[in-house]
Amino acid sequence: MARNVKLQILRGILANIPVLSVAEAYFATDTQQWYSGAASGNLLVGPMYVYNAAGVKQSQPHIVADKVTLSGGGTATVTLVDGAAFTNATSYVCLAGDVTAKNRAPMVTQVSGTSITFVGNGGDTVHFICIGT
Repeated sequence: MARNVKLQILRGILANIPVLSVAEAYFATDTQQWYSGAASGNLLVGPMYVYNAAGVKQSQPHIVADKVTLSGGGTATVTLVDGAAFTNATSYVCLAGDVTAKNRAPMVTQVSGTSITFVGNGGDTVHFICIGT
């Protein structure tokens, strides 16, 4: 026979979060964020928010992280598809690093919400991370 069971989750303001036991859950009512206990301490489960410099929360942010190898001419264009796409060229920011030659930083151009161009040294591998809406 099926029974309805009410499950109570620890909750309260973030300032009052206790040290959680492993796998114990806590909901911060003021920030609307979930935490879980782990051996290393309390872990933020989500959601994580993105703010602009003025402190305005950005709606529906996401992160894209990947790598690309620059062509012999030193360029590569990455096309963002489906859930990786951003709204437009100014709705996100990308940071990149040349992992082949540690002292060289590639130039990043956000062409559109679905296209990023990297310029550096031919054959080098560039890792990048982009965040925005």
